[in-house]
Amino acid sequence: TEDPNPGLLNFRGKRGSNDFLLDGIDTTNTYFFEKPGIAPQISPDSVDQMQVISATAPPQFVHSFGGTINTVTRRGAESYHSSAYGFFSDHAWDGADRYGQFHPAQQWTQGGVRLGGPLRPQNLYFFANLEAWQGRSQGLNELSSPVLAGPQGTSLASNCAATPAQCAAAIRFLQPQVDTLIQRSTSNASGFARVDYLRSNRNSFSLEANGWHDRSPNGAVNEAVAPNGELRGNNGLLTEETRFAKGE
Repeated sequence: TEDPNPGLLNFRGKRGSNDFLLDGIDTTNTYFFEKPGIAPQISPDSVDQMQVISATAPPQFVHSFGGTINTVTRRGAESYHSSAYGFFSDHAWDGADRYGQFHPAQQWTQGGVRLGGPLRPQNLYFFANLEAWQGRSQGLNELSSPVLAGPQGTSLASNCAATPAQCAAAIRFLQPQVDTLIQRSTSNASGFARVDYLRSNRNSFSLEANGWHDRSPNGAVNEAVAPNGELRGNNGLLTEETRFAKGE
Protein backbone atom coordinates (compact mmCIF):
# COMPACT_ATOMS: atom_id res chain seq x y z
CA THR A 1 0.00 0.00 0.00
CA GLU A 2 1.03 3.62 -0.44
CA ASP A 3 1.04 6.13 2.38
CA PRO A 4 -0.59 9.22 0.78
CA ASN A 5 1.02 11.70 3.16
CA PRO A 6 4.81 11.28 2.74
CA GLY A 7 4.53 9.19 -0.44
CA LEU A 8 6.12 6.03 0.96
CA LEU A 9 5.32 2.41 0.23
CA ASN A 10 4.12 0.34 3.19
CA PHE A 11 4.52 -3.40 3.66
CA ARG A 12 2.65 -4.72 6.68
CA GLY A 13 2.78 -1.26 8.24
CA LYS A 14 6.51 -0.80 7.58
CA ARG A 15 7.51 2.18 5.46
CA GLY A 16 11.08 3.03 6.52
CA SER A 17 12.63 -0.45 6.53
CA ASN A 18 11.81 -1.84 3.09
CA ASP A 19 14.47 -2.94 0.60
CA PHE A 20 14.65 -1.61 -2.98
CA LEU A 21 16.99 -3.47 -5.32
CA LEU A 22 18.17 -3.07 -8.89
CA ASP A 23 19.07 -6.36 -10.56
CA GLY A 24 19.54 -7.89 -7.13
CA ILE A 25 21.77 -5.22 -5.57
CA ASP A 26 20.83 -2.37 -3.25
CA THR A 27 21.36 0.84 -5.25
CA THR A 28 18.81 3.17 -3.66
CA ASN A 29 20.32 6.42 -2.42
CA THR A 30 19.43 6.34 1.29
CA TYR A 31 20.82 9.77 2.19
CA PHE A 32 17.20 10.88 2.55
CA PHE A 33 16.31 7.76 4.51
CA GLU A 34 12.79 8.93 5.26
CA LYS A 35 11.79 8.55 1.59
CA PRO A 36 13.50 5.66 -0.23
CA GLY A 37 12.39 5.13 -3.81
CA ILE A 38 11.94 2.28 -6.28
CA ALA A 39 15.04 2.52 -8.50
CA PRO A 40 14.74 6.32 -8.82
CA GLN A 41 18.11 6.50 -10.58
CA ILE A 42 16.92 4.81 -13.81
CA SER A 43 14.06 5.70 -16.13
CA PRO A 44 10.98 3.46 -16.52
CA ASP A 45 12.08 2.78 -20.09
CA SER A 46 15.04 0.78 -18.72
CA VAL A 47 12.76 -1.49 -16.66
CA ASP A 48 11.88 -4.97 -17.89
CA GLN A 49 9.94 -6.23 -14.87
CA MET A 50 9.25 -5.62 -11.17
CA GLN A 51 9.56 -8.36 -8.57
CA VAL A 52 7.64 -7.72 -5.34
CA ILE A 53 8.15 -9.82 -2.21
CA SER A 54 5.78 -8.73 0.55
CA ALA A 55 6.33 -11.65 2.94
CA THR A 56 8.38 -14.85 3.51
CA ALA A 57 11.34 -13.55 1.52
CA PRO A 58 14.16 -16.01 0.70
CA PRO A 59 17.43 -15.79 2.71
CA GLN A 60 19.26 -13.59 0.19
CA PHE A 61 16.89 -10.71 0.95
CA VAL A 62 18.00 -9.98 4.51
CA HIS A 63 18.03 -6.18 4.63
CA SER A 64 14.33 -5.62 5.17
CA PHE A 65 11.85 -5.82 8.04
CA GLY A 66 9.03 -5.03 5.61
CA GLY A 67 8.96 -5.88 1.91
CA THR A 68 11.41 -6.13 -0.97
CA ILE A 69 11.07 -4.79 -4.52
CA ASN A 70 13.61 -5.83 -7.16
CA THR A 71 13.71 -3.88 -10.43
CA VAL A 72 14.94 -5.99 -13.35
CA THR A 73 16.47 -4.01 -16.22
CA ARG A 74 16.16 -4.58 -19.94
CA ARG A 75 18.85 -6.28 -22.00
CA GLY A 76 19.70 -6.60 -25.67
CA ALA A 77 18.40 -9.32 -27.99
CA GLU A 78 19.16 -10.80 -31.40
CA SER A 79 17.42 -7.98 -33.27
CA TYR A 80 18.05 -4.24 -32.96
CA HIS A 81 15.35 -2.21 -31.28
CA SER A 82 15.16 1.48 -30.47
CA SER A 83 12.65 4.12 -29.40
CA ALA A 84 12.44 7.79 -28.53
CA TYR A 85 9.87 9.45 -26.32
CA GLY A 86 8.94 12.84 -24.97
CA PHE A 87 6.48 14.51 -22.62
CA PHE A 88 5.47 18.13 -22.11
CA SER A 89 3.00 19.62 -19.66
CA ASP A 90 2.06 23.21 -18.93
CA HIS A 91 -0.11 24.03 -15.93
CA ALA A 92 -1.70 26.83 -17.95
CA TRP A 93 -3.51 24.15 -19.96
CA ASP A 94 -5.19 22.78 -16.83
CA GLY A 95 -8.43 24.02 -15.38
CA ALA A 96 -7.94 26.26 -12.34
CA ASP A 97 -9.08 25.11 -8.93
CA ARG A 98 -12.43 26.80 -8.42
CA TYR A 99 -11.80 27.33 -4.73
CA GLY A 100 -8.05 27.85 -4.84
CA GLN A 101 -6.58 31.28 -4.22
CA PHE A 102 -3.17 30.45 -5.66
CA HIS A 103 -2.63 29.07 -9.17
CA PRO A 104 1.11 28.53 -9.64
CA ALA A 105 2.78 28.48 -13.04
CA GLN A 106 4.28 25.06 -13.73
CA GLN A 107 5.93 23.54 -16.76
CA TRP A 108 7.55 20.09 -17.24
CA THR A 109 9.56 18.68 -20.14
CA GLN A 110 10.88 15.12 -20.39
CA GLY A 111 12.58 13.20 -23.17
CA GLY A 112 14.66 10.10 -23.71
CA VAL A 113 15.98 7.49 -26.11
CA ARG A 114 16.84 3.80 -25.83
CA LEU A 115 18.71 1.38 -28.06
CA GLY A 116 19.49 -2.33 -27.81
CA GLY A 117 20.63 -5.24 -29.92
CA PRO A 118 23.53 -7.55 -30.73
CA LEU A 119 27.17 -6.50 -30.68
CA ARG A 120 28.02 -9.95 -31.94
CA PRO A 121 25.19 -12.26 -32.97
CA GLN A 122 24.29 -15.14 -30.68
CA ASN A 123 26.51 -14.26 -27.72
CA LEU A 124 27.15 -10.51 -27.16
CA TYR A 125 24.33 -7.99 -26.59
CA PHE A 126 23.90 -4.41 -25.37
CA PHE A 127 21.21 -2.07 -24.10
CA ALA A 128 21.41 1.68 -23.34
CA ASN A 129 18.95 4.35 -22.23
CA LEU A 130 19.39 8.12 -21.78
CA GLU A 131 16.77 10.47 -20.32
CA ALA A 132 16.57 14.15 -19.34
CA TRP A 133 13.89 15.97 -17.39
CA GLN A 134 13.38 19.70 -16.69
CA GLY A 135 10.71 21.57 -14.78
CA ARG A 136 9.80 25.03 -13.56
CA SER A 137 7.31 25.91 -10.86
CA GLN A 138 6.29 28.56 -8.35
CA GLY A 139 5.76 28.51 -4.62
CA LEU A 140 3.91 31.00 -2.43
CA ASN A 141 5.70 32.11 0.72
CA GLU A 142 3.50 33.30 3.60
CA LEU A 143 3.67 33.91 7.34
CA SER A 144 0.84 32.30 9.28
CA SER A 145 1.67 33.75 12.69
CA PRO A 146 -1.15 36.16 13.69
CA VAL A 147 1.35 38.10 15.79
CA LEU A 148 3.49 38.85 12.73
CA ALA A 149 1.30 38.74 9.66
CA GLY A 150 -2.38 38.36 10.46
CA PRO A 151 -4.56 35.23 10.23
CA GLN A 152 -4.08 34.70 6.46
CA GLY A 153 -0.37 35.47 6.35
CA THR A 154 -0.88 38.12 3.67
CA SER A 155 -0.42 41.39 5.58
CA LEU A 156 1.85 42.53 8.38
CA ALA A 157 0.32 43.12 11.79
CA SER A 158 -0.31 46.74 12.76
CA ASN A 159 -0.06 46.23 16.52
CA CYS A 160 3.70 46.62 16.83
CA ALA A 161 4.50 47.63 20.42
CA ALA A 162 8.16 48.56 19.85
CA THR A 163 9.57 51.94 18.92
CA PRO A 164 8.73 53.34 15.46
CA ALA A 165 12.31 52.68 14.28
CA GLN A 166 12.21 49.09 15.53
CA CYS A 167 8.80 48.49 13.96
CA ALA A 168 10.01 49.91 10.63
CA ALA A 169 13.08 47.65 10.72
CA ALA A 170 10.92 44.59 11.52
CA ILE A 171 8.53 45.40 8.68
CA ARG A 172 11.44 45.77 6.21
CA PHE A 173 12.72 42.36 7.29
CA LEU A 174 9.33 40.61 7.12
CA GLN A 175 7.88 42.25 4.02
CA PRO A 176 9.83 40.09 1.49
CA GLN A 177 8.41 36.98 3.19
CA VAL A 178 4.74 37.94 3.02
CA ASP A 179 2.70 36.72 0.04
CA THR A 180 5.83 36.34 -2.10
CA LEU A 181 6.24 34.16 -5.20
CA ILE A 182 9.34 31.97 -5.20
CA GLN A 183 10.59 30.79 -8.59
CA ARG A 184 11.85 27.19 -8.62
CA SER A 185 13.39 24.93 -11.22
CA THR A 186 14.67 21.38 -11.40
CA SER A 187 16.62 19.35 -13.90
CA ASN A 188 17.93 15.82 -13.91
CA ALA A 189 19.62 13.45 -16.30
CA SER A 190 20.10 9.70 -16.13
CA GLY A 191 21.89 7.11 -18.19
CA PHE A 192 21.94 3.32 -18.01
CA ALA A 193 23.86 0.77 -20.06
CA ARG A 194 24.53 -2.95 -19.89
CA VAL A 195 26.43 -5.56 -21.91
CA ASP A 196 25.70 -9.30 -21.73
CA TYR A 197 28.07 -11.99 -22.93
CA LEU A 198 26.71 -15.55 -23.31
CA ARG A 199 29.63 -17.92 -23.61
CA SER A 200 27.46 -21.00 -23.29
CA ASN A 201 24.18 -22.14 -21.78
CA ARG A 202 25.92 -22.44 -18.41
CA ASN A 203 28.42 -19.56 -18.52
CA SER A 204 27.65 -15.88 -18.98
CA PHE A 205 28.96 -12.46 -17.96
CA SER A 206 27.06 -9.19 -17.50
CA LEU A 207 28.32 -5.65 -16.96
CA GLU A 208 26.01 -2.73 -16.21
CA ALA A 209 26.47 0.87 -15.05
CA ASN A 210 24.31 3.87 -14.29
CA GLY A 211 24.62 7.57 -13.57
CA TRP A 212 21.95 9.94 -12.25
CA HIS A 213 22.19 13.68 -11.50
CA ASP A 214 19.53 16.02 -10.11
CA ARG A 215 19.83 19.77 -9.48
CA SER A 216 16.99 21.86 -8.02
CA PRO A 217 17.60 25.54 -7.15
CA ASN A 218 15.16 26.54 -4.38
CA GLY A 219 14.15 22.89 -4.35
CA ALA A 220 14.91 21.93 -0.75
CA VAL A 221 11.32 22.90 0.15
CA ASN A 222 8.73 21.67 -2.36
CA GLU A 223 5.39 22.84 -0.93
CA ALA A 224 3.18 24.87 -3.26
CA VAL A 225 2.26 27.15 -0.33
CA ALA A 226 4.50 27.53 2.72
CA PRO A 227 2.57 29.22 5.55
CA ASN A 228 5.59 29.29 7.87
CA GLY A 229 7.90 31.27 5.59
CA GLU A 230 10.29 28.41 4.89
CA LEU A 231 10.31 28.89 1.11
CA ARG A 232 12.63 31.82 1.85
CA GLY A 233 13.98 31.09 5.32
CA ASN A 234 14.70 27.36 5.00
CA ASN A 235 15.15 26.83 1.27
CA GLY A 236 18.22 26.28 -0.86
CA LEU A 237 19.89 24.36 -3.66
CA LEU A 238 19.12 20.62 -3.63
CA THR A 239 21.44 18.29 -5.55
CA GLU A 240 21.52 14.49 -5.67
CA GLU A 241 24.03 12.17 -7.32
CA THR A 242 23.83 8.39 -7.72
CA ARG A 243 26.36 6.12 -9.45
CA PHE A 244 26.66 2.36 -9.56
CA ALA A 245 28.31 -0.39 -11.57
CA LYS A 246 27.95 -4.16 -11.42
CA GLY A 247 29.68 -7.09 -13.04
CA GLU A 248 28.81 -10.76 -12.63
